[in-house]
Amino acid sequence: QEERNGVLIGIVSGYLASWKPDEGGILGVPDRFVPGAFTKSIQQHKDRNDRQIRLKDHHGRTIGGFPIHTVLEDDRGLWGRGEINLATQLGREAHALAMQGVLTDFSVGFSAVDDKVEENLRNIYEAKIWEASIVDEPMNQDANITEVKIVTPFLDLPLASRMEPWVPNGAKERIKDFTESKTAPGEEYKSAFVWMDVERIERYDGYKLQIADVIDSQLTAIPRAIFKAANDIMSKSAGIPDEDNEPVIN
Repeated sequence: QEERNGVLIGIVSGYLASWKPDEGGILGVPDRFVPGAFTKSIQQHKDRNDRQIRLKDHHGRTIGGFPIHTVLEDDRGLWGRGEINLATQLGREAHALAMQGVLTDFSVGFSAVDDKVEENLRNIYEAKIWEASIVDEPMNQDANITEVKIVTPFLDLPLASRMEPWVPNGAKERIKDFTESKTAPGEEYKSAFVWMDVERIERYDGYKLQIADVIDSQLTAIPRAIFKAANDIMSKSAGIPDEDNEPVIN
């Protein structure tokens, strides 16, 4: 599980740009970033202690950001580790599409500071980074997403046998005791639930759809509890906002 200021995030990392030419730029010839093109811009962001470089979905809507310390150049291109805000519906949808493999690439938003057309290429020697987007049809075929991580906590729990009974009575108290979450939900406690109210993350009633219990001194996901949670969602009896039903199912 990963969080940023108390908000669950999904990680998507890869190349925002490569050193290979793209399929065609604004000058009618392919653009090619020269190694080192982003070095100055990255340092300027660091010197200003800037906010994250914006991460957008394929419709240009902000869904997260790239912490500047995760953005770097290597021998292939400009690499970054983006954080998608999973507390928003747009973020959940984009993350799910990336997990599915529908959105597979990045596109970088930049302005050229120093460029020159040479040998039928626009060589970009210096560029300012503004943003990056997750896309399905990139201008540069080598600007690929290399990793998508899901951070839904319960998926990291061990799974009990399908025959394990689900005993909801007292389950929350057992988890509180086991995870030592006496006064407020701890990280282990949170991982026992499918849904979280981002406005009440420090309250027990901010967590619903419990799918885990303590078995053999280990916090364990219970298949029958998962099935019940799924049924509650589909029947809209889970007590969560309607707009969250579909994203949770996905």
